[in-house]
Amino acid sequence: MHRTLNTLALLVAMSSNPLIVAGGESDERFQALLDDMWEFNMREYPLWATSTGDHRFNDRLGEVSIAASARRNAANEEFLSRLNQIDRDALSDNAQVDYDILRRELQEKLEEFRFQTHLLPITHRSGFHIEFPELRREVPLATREDYDNYLARLNAFGAYADGHIELMRAGIAAERTLPAVILQ
Repeated sequence: MHRTLNTLALLVAMSSNPLIVAGGESDERFQALLDDMWEFNMREYPLWATSTGDHRFNDRLGEVSIAASARRNAANEEFLSRLNQIDRDALSDNAQVDYDILRRELQEKLEEFRFQTHLLPITHRSGFHIEFPELRREVPLATREDYDNYLARLNAFGAYADGHIELMRAGIAAERTLPAVILQ
């Protein structure tokens, strides 16, 4: 997930540069798609939003569930459909490169969902069980509002953990698990 979000951040930053965007209709449609994807991802992944400096969702952890995974996949399908409706050849040269990168990222995300990788939310090196304890180092803690937001996230941890457990149980049922030796 972070690779895709970081790629999106890079594309948005590059495409927002007036020296890169040619200003044609295709470029405008492409920029609108990037903007819509950015907003969607900020709402869906509030921890990542905080790390990028977007503090609108600092009181949330993000929904983790089978339904949320399906919703995100449906959004990715819609984003890819919109991307495919943009005439790549009419884009500026730099936007064509961005288009190709974004298309590949979206296709990979759809393939990952098809192969049910969302049912493996933890590994021996990463996952909510490792990342959440570091939250206090990742969020702003300077004002009363910052602390209220942090407390809201702490209070939401039970549902957040339950969502990860739901995914892992579905993974077990689908026989999608990591080898036990890795998790030791």
